[in-house]
Amino acid sequence: MEHEDNHIEIVIHVNMLKEGWDVTNLYTIVPLRAANAGVLVEQTIGRGLRLPYGGERTGVDKVDKLTVVAHDNFEKVIKEAQDPNSVLNKISFIEIDEEDLRNRTVVVTSLPKTEAVFQEEEKKVSEIKDVAQKQIAQNSLDAKKAIIDVLPSFNSFAGVNKFSDFAKPAVKEKVIEKIKEKLNQGQTNLFASQIIEEAEEMYERVVTAYKANIIEIPRMDLVQDEVKVWFEDFDLDTTRGFDFRVMNEEIMRVNLKDNAVDTIGVIQGAFTKETPANQVISELINFPEIDYDENADLLMKITNQAIDTLESKLEEGNKLPLLIRQYRKVIAGKIYDQMKAHFKIGEPDYIEPKVLPFVEIEKWNFSALLNSGTKDYREIITPVSMIPKFVFRGFEKACHYEYKFDSKAEKDLAYILEQDTNIKKWLRPAPNQFRIYWANNSKQYRPDFVVETDNAIYLVETKSSAEMEDPEVADKMKAALKYCKYASDYTKANEGKPWKYLLIPHNEVQISNSFEYFVGRFERKRF
Repeated sequence: MEHEDNHIEIVIHVNMLKEGWDVTNLYTIVPLRAANAGVLVEQTIGRGLRLPYGGERTGVDKVDKLTVVAHDNFEKVIKEAQDPNSVLNKISFIEIDEEDLRNRTVVVTSLPKTEAVFQEEEKKVSEIKDVAQKQIAQNSLDAKKAIIDVLPSFNSFAGVNKFSDFAKPAVKEKVIEKIKEKLNQGQTNLFASQIIEEAEEMYERVVTAYKANIIEIPRMDLVQDEVKVWFEDFDLDTTRGFDFRVMNEEIMRVNLKDNAVDTIGVIQGAFTKETPANQVISELINFPEIDYDENADLLMKITNQAIDTLESKLEEGNKLPLLIRQYRKVIAGKIYDQMKAHFKIGEPDYIEPKVLPFVEIEKWNFSALLNSGTKDYREIITPVSMIPKFVFRGFEKACHYEYKFDSKAEKDLAYILEQDTNIKKWLRPAPNQFRIYWANNSKQYRPDFVVETDNAIYLVETKSSAEMEDPEVADKMKAALKYCKYASDYTKANEGKPWKYLLIPHNEVQISNSFEYFVGRFERKRF
């Protein structure tokens, strides 16, 4: 569905939008059945609100907009979504001062280190004057690119369970075959044979260098299961609100000539074909929260309790069907009012995902001030409110050469990671690096850092100390711990490092502290 050459435009599904659907180029949802309002708002609509181009608005209305074609019940959902407290109606406002508006900015793309090295090598190749030597250098560069380009496509290959498996002769053979296939697609590269020969010769060196510049992040789509909703079993209170009288049913006819009035009796007809209980239940299942299949026993029980009460109050028991026909909507409404007090919404759990051994490191796109927009990460920035405005450089252990930070705590933690001798590599993950969802799959979680030591890999989050007990922080932590569990289960089975989670208060991030200090105090193991 995400490929540019895909021709499918319409997908008909059953419950896919609430159980693992993860396609971002979704623009129109046509719901064809009623469902629980809360579930629809946060799951179904939330799926469609994901932006397809790096999670950013493009300015193109047709790309940025989701259209919901609604039936009557779904219209109620939309109205609920407009509630100021709705997840879909929470908007963050960022105040921009006048000085910022006057400063011109440029877009900075921070490539993963391997790709950044290729850019530097391209510049050197372009400076070679001798044509033959230039072509040899270009073939060597193209061979490196060809290897790196196909490696991520092997994360589901049967013989690759961890990155070191690329050293296996059988895997190397398959990688070279894939390179040959790609070079021979479309317009044939005149130097394909030389490039393939170079790829075979430098394969081990390129794979080793690539591994040194990445963190092996398991690839998984971590999504929450359908939210469980139900009505608790209860007995209907029929002591109030269940007192109706049968109305006379007749049609009055007025003669237009002399205004004479007479009446015509009403024939019961088809109304008598449905039992009184079925008539009431047919009205009850029109309420969006009530699913007949899930609540059939309860509906039948409390409906019969209502009918028994009504029948006991009738002087003529044979008129019960007539009474039900006349008041079935009102009776259903009164039953529904009592059902609402027994309506429960459960906590969604995560679906066990399919885990692949690794995923490529995603690039970053930043905006930076045109003049003096970059700083060395060791530089002290005052006031600290200026930190988010700059792109910082000079990192040696990171998986990119450039990063931006949202706070002083994040910048200081990056400094600690660079200086701490126990840190092998670290990463500030780009928006699409992880596919971890929370808030009934309506939001995507991105940790602040990924940190690799000799013994473990950590997801690290820094938070304001005032927000540590916030429910949203707890929900994100639950998602992060689930990711760490499934990642660790996979790596344990494949001789990899365990994954752990740190949640650090901002006021604890002091450059005099070691990473081991944070591990000892702020590792979270349960939620």
